[in-house]
Amino acid sequence: MQCMSSLFRLPVFSRLVCALAILIVVGCRLETDEGAKPTDELDPSEMAALERISTLGYVDISREPAEPTQMGVTVFDEGRSYPGYNLYTIRMARAAELIDARGRVVHRWHQEEDLAWVRSVLLDNGDLLVVGDHPRDSSVSSKRTPPRFVMRLTWDNEVIWKRTLSAHHDIVITPDDRIGVLTVEGRRPPGNPPSAIVVEDHVTILNQDGDVEEKRSLDKMLKARPDVFTFQPTGRWRRSWDPLHSNSLRWMTDETLAARDPIYALGNLIVCFRYQDSVAIFDWDKEEVVWTWGQGDISQPHDAMVLDNGNILLFDNGVKRDWSRVIELNPRTKEIVWEYKAPTLSDFFTGARGANQRLPNGNTLITESNKGRAFEVTPDGEIVWEFFVPHVGPKGHRQIIIRLYRYETKLIEKLVSS
Repeated sequence: MQCMSSLFRLPVFSRLVCALAILIVVGCRLETDEGAKPTDELDPSEMAALERISTLGYVDISREPAEPTQMGVTVFDEGRSYPGYNLYTIRMARAAELIDARGRVVHRWHQEEDLAWVRSVLLDNGDLLVVGDHPRDSSVSSKRTPPRFVMRLTWDNEVIWKRTLSAHHDIVITPDDRIGVLTVEGRRPPGNPPSAIVVEDHVTILNQDGDVEEKRSLDKMLKARPDVFTFQPTGRWRRSWDPLHSNSLRWMTDETLAARDPIYALGNLIVCFRYQDSVAIFDWDKEEVVWTWGQGDISQPHDAMVLDNGNILLFDNGVKRDWSRVIELNPRTKEIVWEYKAPTLSDFFTGARGANQRLPNGNTLITESNKGRAFEVTPDGEIVWEFFVPHVGPKGHRQIIIRLYRYETKLIEKLVSS
């Protein structure tokens, strides 16, 4: 306590220097914590701290009241917008909606007993994969088990299976037709008493029946190559440390790109890390990182994916500058070759979440999550489709969009008619 009081008597600049030094020391400690205790040995208060991690900086309702003129589709240039149907997840409504280009709902999934839905992905056969949260009083959750789950629904909203799992942010189909999902595990660093929970991010592989088959630590794969990736210090929230905060997951599947450069090797995966201001490519078989970029150039990014041309599309939230952008990066030269930002920079900003999708006609579909808005821009940055979530909360504020993605017309019309 005497040391802390002395610190606060220092001039502001000196305090900032000391704080930076403390963060650096802590960041180094996070890289060397061995012998940490697993999640099932954490006490209930520590589990509660772990649960809060996935929602830090996130909101469920837009800060601005929903304007009557900003409901549903507000811009639609039919000649230049890429045709298709749009799927988005409404977190607190525990639902996913599929809408046409004019904003009309053509299909909806919903499970009343869940607490929240975080992510949904539509499969070619009409099934829906969901990442969500159980209510705390649910029979499948406990004080020692994070009440999260992954679930598979039929097109008709029937539950095929539901598995309690500490899943978050993203779920995908792997190249070998299994299911990949981001998961989190809390660990106590050595020491008595422990200073905080350290959060360890994993990629967990499920079979088609939802059973866990593999799990690999992203932290360990990053630490395997200190010549490729350097951890930057991160802040502390009460009793928890979240050094990575992974939020998107994609596998490499393009043989042409794989022949061009080893970073595109089949089976490699690309992951985005919010709190490391980074995107990284991993060799899954070798269990190590092989490429990374972002620190000093982007701020708390989301939704990294490799395009057909080999470039990386990425949502740069811009938390440190209060405006967002979507960028296309050449990973071999580390040059930004395209970006979208609003003419008035502050008009496009979401401090959390955010998504992007390159469409076959060259347009880019963008989700401005915290405003409950999605829009499509041409390569020149002109908006040709815009949508505002029509769902509002009790005080008239719009619900946010987790992510919005466009699916091909042919696929959806086949599912609707079957």
